[in-house]
Amino acid sequence: MNRERVYLEVGKAIALIQLSDRAFKSVILLAFPGTQTHNISDFEKNGKILNKATLGRLIAILEGRVVLNNNFKVILVDYLGNRNSLAHNWDEIDGWHDDERAIGFTREVQKTAAYLVYVFCAFLRSWMNQVGIDDVDRRFLELAV
Repeated sequence: MNRERVYLEVGKAIALIQLSDRAFKSVILLAFPGTQTHNISDFEKNGKILNKATLGRLIAILEGRVVLNNNFKVILVDYLGNRNSLAHNWDEIDGWHDDERAIGFTREVQKTAAYLVYVFCAFLRSWMNQVGIDDVDRRFLELAV
């Protein structure tokens, strides 16, 4: 086995993590803003705050604004731990020095990140329909239910 394959999987995971993080921030900013945004300045200020927020902070913000299904909360918390391990301390992951185990761990992070992107996009689609962006189904036929 070649370590380059492990690093390729890590790269894919990081790309999905970034996409998931961005989708999560967008959901909080748009779909669950917490308070009424009265002007563009407030909106931009909220966006800047969210851009600096850690994933743990985003989860806490979401929990403060909506009631999370227990299963979804477990997914988020597990993902937080695995994501942080992969991004910050990968050599401390159990079995990291075994290529197959490292790839398995990394692919699990990828799967969860992709799942969260799907969930967050579903939230955004619902929000778009609620605020009157009603062309969603015509423009994105693959999302039509």
